[in-house]
Amino acid sequence: MKISNGTIEVEASAHGAELLSIRKDGTEYVWQGDPRFWGRHAPVLFPIVGKVWNDEYRVDGKAFHLTQHGFARDMDFEQLPQECPSKMAFRLGSDEHTRSLFPYDFELTVEYELDGNTVTKRDIVRNAGNVPMYYMIGNHPAFLYKDFDPSDKVHGYACYYNGTQLLRNMMLSPLTEHGALRHEKTLFTLPSGVQELKADTFDDDALVFENSQIDMVVLLDKDQNPYLAVNFPAAQTLGIWSSKGKNAPFVCIEPWNGLTDPEGFDGDIAERTWIQCLEPGAESVYEYTVAVLTCTAQDE
Repeated sequence: MKISNGTIEVEASAHGAELLSIRKDGTEYVWQGDPRFWGRHAPVLFPIVGKVWNDEYRVDGKAFHLTQHGFARDMDFEQLPQECPSKMAFRLGSDEHTRSLFPYDFELTVEYELDGNTVTKRDIVRNAGNVPMYYMIGNHPAFLYKDFDPSDKVHGYACYYNGTQLLRNMMLSPLTEHGALRHEKTLFTLPSGVQELKADTFDDDALVFENSQIDMVVLLDKDQNPYLAVNFPAAQTLGIWSSKGKNAPFVCIEPWNGLTDPEGFDGDIAERTWIQCLEPGAESVYEYTVAVLTCTAQDE
């Protein structure tokens, strides 16, 4: 399904409620899913973010099996009636299959709305059951490097912000080679406030930042001109990732409310790091925005 407001055009699929395209003036900004690099575009991560240890987690002592990032990204959502030409929405509800993997009744609504040069992506999670529901929610959008050339040493740049503050020192939460959260944290320093994005930047997997350190990432082209801003003020954690060892033409900016399990974690779902909880009948809204920029100089 496509929506447009005359400035930008956005396409999303009912399969996974996944964002497929953001186009402005004929330019595509979303990775187009070539399986040689990574066969997805911008999956929704629910009811977990990352991995549960050994693909198994527990609810009140009972074990359940879930693979990385949960099941929502691989399920067909219901496309909801369109309210206006610049908005679309999809909905997924629990059923016998989902309850075999995640023992809660839920309703997940995904909305896309356009305003000027900005796309707002909104995830609305509702507890449709009669017990507290523990879950995680996240997004995994991949954005194209501008004027990508595989022979370039640097494909682009990123700047990290908290509010209007350009960040130069952040705490990084490293991952193991199997995608689990290491127990130690490390200092991530950008003296100039600008990170080079290169073919080997993600050789050690995603860069993960906890504790709402970052609420906006700005992507810059090879001349350090900003062309895309991703804003996520309510996200508790953030992942930055691209396919390891493939010199891929994209980078993922992933706002999360949740996180992969630490090494060896075998506690209850309620004890998971950055777990979300909804009381019966309650709902929570999570959103991020993508703005296509037209400025030509980095503003610090």
